[in-house]
Amino acid sequence: MSPSGAGTRPGGPRRLGTPRRPGPVRPNGAQRQRPASIRPTVDEPGESGLFDDPLEKNDGTQRREISDHAASPHKVQEDEAREESVKSRVSRVAERVKVALPHLPVRRNKPAEIIHPQRTDSVVSMGLEERLQEKRTAERTRKKKRIRDIAIVAVVAVVIGWLLLASPLLGLKMQDVSVSGSDGSVSSEQVTELVQPYAGTSLIMLDVNAVGQKVADSLVRVEDATVRRNWPHGITVVLTMRTPVVAMKTDDGYAIMDAHGVVLETAPAPTTGTVSITAPPEGQTLSEEQVLAVSEAVGALNPSTRARVSSAAISAAGMISLTLDGGQRVVWGTSEDDDFKAEVLGVLITREANVYDVSAPNNPTTS
Repeated sequence: MSPSGAGTRPGGPRRLGTPRRPGPVRPNGAQRQRPASIRPTVDEPGESGLFDDPLEKNDGTQRREISDHAASPHKVQEDEAREESVKSRVSRVAERVKVALPHLPVRRNKPAEIIHPQRTDSVVSMGLEERLQEKRTAERTRKKKRIRDIAIVAVVAVVIGWLLLASPLLGLKMQDVSVSGSDGSVSSEQVTELVQPYAGTSLIMLDVNAVGQKVADSLVRVEDATVRRNWPHGITVVLTMRTPVVAMKTDDGYAIMDAHGVVLETAPAPTTGTVSITAPPEGQTLSEEQVLAVSEAVGALNPSTRARVSSAAISAAGMISLTLDGGQRVVWGTSEDDDFKAEVLGVLITREANVYDVSAPNNPTTS
């Protein structure tokens, strides 16, 4: 085919050596008329074919031209000749297109050539076996590092645990033990002696509650003991002492007791600040419940009121009475509501009277 398409016929290129076919013969002087559009491959009106005549219209003009020439025999022959010529040209074009298409040159892009850079074995191992070996080596290295890290952490934890729990770094030293709260009846040496078995024990492991309970149980004058840590080697023992409130005559002397009926000591005479329990009639003895009832009643009094009480007595029916140092009498009643009765008595005692009755604390009387 000509590159520019110049000099070619509309029906396609003409092969060299192919003679031209003679066109239709027209009578002399006859003017060439455009034939009616012949569409050999389209049967239905309105459809567009590959080789439609560009002059064809759908407005019926061609139909009228054909009908106008139908009466002339020469026109009919000329139209038939032209029709045959068009059919021949269409067939030739179709044949040439069918022959020429397989020989059309196809441009194919040549794939780009991939150039791999040269790699040395010192950077990346190209072989599969070498890469697997490198992977196994790296995995072994990671495992060894993990085991080493765990071992280091374990050793550090053991060392720290030993330093804190078993070494003398935080161990209790007896020279750093202090005692407070004693009323003089218990010495610091007595408390230190009880704490001695815990010397050297780490303060972290020291059970301070157990130490305080041991001190309270071993010393009768101590009602409670609280132990506090003094870092890094000491402790402080805070004592809560029992207060003697009553004294009761016994065969060995006078038993000094606190508000809970605990005998603190035996003395030849009632100690200062205690209230003597009057002995029962001859042939009778006081039970532990009666002694405890009197001790709780006297122990409920505030120190100023208790200082004015000289003695206390209890009947077989459990009725408690108090005698003041001026001879006044206090009707206490049973051991119920001791704290409430003590508050009421603290107010009534400021009035001059011979008898103060607080057995019914909601309705106290004086006479």
